[in-house]
Amino acid sequence: MRTDEIRALGQQLAELGAILLNLADELDSLARLPESGWIPEAGTPAGAVRRAHYVGNHPLPCGLVFIALCGTACFPFYGRDRAGKIARHPCCEKCLLHAC
Repeated sequence: MRTDEIRALGQQLAELGAILLNLADELDSLARLPESGWIPEAGTPAGAVRRAHYVGNHPLPCGLVFIALCGTACFPFYGRDRAGKIARHPCCEKCLLHAC
């Protein structure tokens, strides 16, 4: 490989890196917790009823999910919250104790 080819490849990789960083920032801005602090559990089979769990004001991030006060892994964002933005889910009984 010639030096000009290596330089061109390096420039393309740098441009791709910048695009990926911008995309990550954009996705991060979309993945916000609902103001209510209630989010659905992760790992529920498709079509099954998800329980809503309380993550509070400062949830513990764990990779692509948050850990609720009851210890359940929850999705970071979804439909509508109790103020009408999030689809209603049955609430976890343990979380109801922490949230009140």
